[in-house]
Amino acid sequence: MIKANAPHHMSFFIIVIFMGSFYLVNLILAIVAMSYDDCRKQEQDAAEEELAVSLTLIQIVLSSVTECCDC
Repeated sequence: MIKANAPHHMSFFIIVIFMGSFYLVNLILAIVAMSYDDCRKQEQDAAEEELAVSLTLIQIVLSSVTECCDC
């Protein structure tokens, strides 16, 4: 049976555990940041679409007002 209680074995596993934890935390933070950016972009697109609809309605109202005044 192989002995696994040497100091260099212990240090290797400690390094692996810390590096693995660091990698996983960074991975999770990257996923959260990407999700946040996607949500923000969707909200911005929805706001721009709502603004375009509002501007179209304003143009329709203004054109109908000017037609009424021309009569």
